[in-house]
Amino acid sequence: MTFTPERLALLADPRLAEIEPLLAERLEAACRKLTAGNFGSLVDCLMERMMKDAMVFLGAQVLIISMLDAPKEYLVAAYVIGAARKTKVGTRRRVYDGLRGLVFANEQTFCQNDFTRSPFFDPSVDAEPPIPANVLAAPLGIGSEVRCVLTIIKTKAATDAPDPIGFGPDDVARIDLLAATLGCLIEYRLLGMITGLHAAGH
Repeated sequence: MTFTPERLALLADPRLAEIEPLLAERLEAACRKLTAGNFGSLVDCLMERMMKDAMVFLGAQVLIISMLDAPKEYLVAAYVIGAARKTKVGTRRRVYDGLRGLVFANEQTFCQNDFTRSPFFDPSVDAEPPIPANVLAAPLGIGSEVRCVLTIIKTKAATDAPDPIGFGPDDVARIDLLAATLGCLIEYRLLGMITGLHAAGH
C-alpha cells in the first residue's frame, strides 16, 4: 500500500490578521525589555538541551550568549554554559571589540581557528586556562533586530598546547541553524507571555 502525503490546509481567521500589527508592536516592546539579567529566565529545558547537544556535537567546551545593553555600549554575557572561568553572566565587553563585536557589527557568522594566533586574542583576558583555541560566533536575532551574539568555543589547557580540530564550513552552518532556532523559540516564549497563552515558566 502506497502512502500519499497530503498538504495541511487551514483557513486564516481574519480577526487574527487585524491584530498582527499590535502583536508585532508588543513583541518589539517585549524585546526591548530583554536584558542580560533576565535573559536566563527565558531559556527553557528545550533550548538548554539544544545548546548542550550542539556543544557535544561540535566538540566544544564553552557556549556564551552575549547581549547588547540598553545604552548600546557593551555586549554583556547573558547566558554561559561550560568552563568559561573568565566569562560569567554580567561580564561586559565594548560592543565593537573583539570577535563578538565584529560579528555583531556585520551581522554575519565568523569562524576563527588557531585563535591564539589571531588578532582577536587578548592576552589580558584569554591567556589564562582554559585557553580559547577555536571560536565560532553567530548573530542571534530576536524580533526585528540582532540583539545577541552566540559564541561556541573549543578550549585547550595552555597557549602552547596543540589546538583541537578546527571548525569547518558544516560547523558554521550548524551554529547558524542553532542561532536561528533559538531566536524563533525565544520569540515564541515572548509571544506566549504577552498574549497569556502560556506562562513564562512553561
